[in-house]
Amino acid sequence: MLQPVVRVGEWLVTPSVNQISRKGRQLTLEPRLIDLLVFFARHPGEVLSRDELIEKRLDPERCDQPRRHAEYF
Repeated sequence: MLQPVVRVGEWLVTPSVNQISRKGRQLTLEPRLIDLLVFFARHPGEVLSRDELIEKRLDPERCDQPRRHAEYF
């Protein structure tokens, strides 16, 4: 399923191609970073534990070691 473009401040996040863009500049990010950006943008002001983040957001098909990645952040 394609996710719609999400605005984060001045940035546009396009999950389907793992890119963020602003003022004509595009950056490609790892899928796990895009997933986290979109999740946080859709849940402003919420505080989640590491386990909640892993359970609710990190897609195992896009991230082979979600616990390690959550510890990194």
